[in-house]
Order: sequence, then structure tokens, then C-alpha cells
Amino acid sequence: MKNIRSFKVAINAIIGQQPEQIDCKGDSVRIVCQTEEHKTALMRESMVDGKEVIISLPWSLNRQQSNTIDQPKTWEKGVITRVPIDIPTEEIKAETGAIWVHRITKRVTAGYEPTTAVIIAFKTGLRNTVNISFTRHRVTVYIPTPTRCNKRQKYGHKLDQCTRKEPRCSRCGQTHEYSACTTTSDRAK
Repeated sequence: MKNIRSFKVAINAIIGQQPEQIDCKGDSVRIVCQTEEHKTALMRESMVDGKEVIISLPWSLNRQQSNTIDQPKTWEKGVITRVPIDIPTEEIKAETGAIWVHRITKRVTAGYEPTTAVIIAFKTGLRNTVNISFTRHRVTVYIPTPTRCNKRQKYGHKLDQCTRKEPRCSRCGQTHEYSACTTTSDRAK
């Protein structure tokens, strides 16, 4: 750019006043506008000071906008163990700063019973340790058990979502109900 003064005058004429900042580096010019109206007026131009120009938003702004649109919001889930059963999940959530807390249960003859393992979720990132009631607990990555269909014995869906008509035995793999299986446990595959 040979005459920067005439370029600045042309920019002033387009947006109506002096921009907040103009920086030149090589063939590129960075212009910081004071208002959104100035930016839109400048973005419509294809000629400045008699020269053809390509006007675009900064690369960093384009990247930020595409990240917020394309990426879904995800939580990072972890598991902490040896948490006393008498501590409620609301208290665990408050003390750890987690956004979601769930106590793992196990099946017993009378229904379900809570365990000392707790799943916690964070928005920003999984921590290595958390403190609950003056006790430090190590956080490990939560890996959920895969869903398995009890009719077809395939992973990725449940019984109520299964479209297959005939069942598959979980003991021998043949096309009959598990309750009707005649294969002995030592002959099962």
C-alpha cells in the first residue's frame, strides 16, 4: 500500500468516521470498527481507494462462531467410589461443583440398593480428585455398560426397540426363548 493516508480517508468516507484501529501488515489490513453498523457498511465494499479488496471477518471470529454452532454441549462424566451412602446426592453436587450427580444402584431381591459409587458430570473438564466431607476421592472416567437387546442378543438397542420377530437364546444362540432352551450349560457356546 503506497498511500496509506488516502486509504484511511476512503475508509472514513465508507463508515462515516474514523475506525477504532487500522493496522497494516504486508498485503493485509486489520480494521477495528466501533459499531456493528460500521462493520456491516465496510463488509459490503469491494473497492476501497480505487483498488479491489476482499473483506472478511478475522479467522479467530469465524472459528469461534463455527465451534458454537457445530459442537453439541457435552458433559464429561466420571465415577467416584467409597462415598458413604448417608451423604445425599445434592450434597455431593454442591461440594464437588458438579452439574449432575447419580448414585449407582445394584439389584437385590427386594428391588434396588444404593452403592458407594457415584457418577458425577462436569461441563468444563474431568477433575483428578474431588473432596466430599473432608475426604478426597479419586475420579475415574465413566464408561457406561452397553445396551443389549434381551430378544435378539445384539448391542445398541433394547427389547422395546427391537424389530426382529423371532427371539435368539442367550445361552446357545439358536432361535428360541431362553426359557425353552434344552442345551446344558456345559454344551453352551
